[in-house]
Amino acid sequence: YSKPRVRKLTGQEPQQWLFRMGGDTYGFAPAYHSQLHIEREIGGQLQIAVGNFVWHKQKHKGSRLRLAIISGTAEVRLRQNKRCLLQRISIPKGGITKVGRDHWRPTRCDSMDFVEKSGISMSTQLIPEPPRWHRWHLEIQGGTSFSNGALRTGGDWMTGGAFGARFRYVSFGVAVWGTSLAFTTGDYTQLLFEFRGEGGYRWAWKRLDLFIGGYLSAGVLLQDTNTTSYPSFSFQAGATFTPAVWLTDLLALTLTLDAGIAPVRIQEQWQALGVFSARIGLRFQL
Repeated sequence: YSKPRVRKLTGQEPQQWLFRMGGDTYGFAPAYHSQLHIEREIGGQLQIAVGNFVWHKQKHKGSRLRLAIISGTAEVRLRQNKRCLLQRISIPKGGITKVGRDHWRPTRCDSMDFVEKSGISMSTQLIPEPPRWHRWHLEIQGGTSFSNGALRTGGDWMTGGAFGARFRYVSFGVAVWGTSLAFTTGDYTQLLFEFRGEGGYRWAWKRLDLFIGGYLSAGVLLQDTNTTSYPSFSFQAGATFTPAVWLTDLLALTLTLDAGIAPVRIQEQWQALGVFSARIGLRFQL
C-alpha cells in the first residue's frame, strides 16, 4: 500500500520494515514531509542524520541533489578525501532546506562511521531531474515583422510584442503588431492582434535549447485606427525556429525566427503573401 504512494509523492524508492503484531503483518516507512537540497558546489561523501534515520550518498560536484526527507533537526556530514565537515540544520515540516558551501565546520572523520543502535540506515537513489522542456515555461518577446504585400503598398516594418506559454513540443500565445501605412491621403495606423499555436521537435543539450516546427495563427487586423477602424481577419501558417540559452536555472534568452504565408484578398483576387518575423526575449521556467 505505501510503496507506490511514497514513490509517487517523493520520487524515491522507500525502504520498508515488516513486523508482526497480534498475528498480522505490518509495514512502515518514513513520512517524507520535507525536502533537502544539496547545491551543485558540494561534492563528496554525504551522511545526513535526522532522528533515527541516516541517509548516505556519494555526490559529485556540478549536480544538485534533491532528497525527500523527514522533518526535524539534522546533522549533515561531508567527507572530502581526508577532510570532514559538519553542520547542523533545522528541516521544517513541508518546507525546503538548502545546503551550500557556507556554515560548515571541521569535525572528526571517524564520527561518520558511527551509527547508533537505534539508527536505521536509509539507501538513497539519485533520481535524474526531468529535462527543462518537461516543465511549463512563460515567454515574453519583442521584435519586427514584414510581408511583401505591405512593402508594395508603401508600409514600413511592423513592430510588436508577444507573450506565451511553452510545454514540451507545443506552445501557444498572443501577439500585438503595429505599423503605419502612408498614402496620398495621409498616414494610417494599423494594429494586428494575433493568436498563435506551435508544434514541432525540441532538443536540449546542457544550457542550449532548440525548437523547430510549424505554426498557425489567426487574428484580427484593425485598419486605419486613427480614423475609422475597419476590422478584418488574418491567417498565417509557416515554419518557426527558436533557439534559447539558459542564463540561470530559471531564466533563458530566446530568439524566434518565422517564415510563412498569409492568404489575403487584394483587388478581388486571393494572394499568398510571404510573412517574415524575428523576435528576441526571455523565457521563465515555472
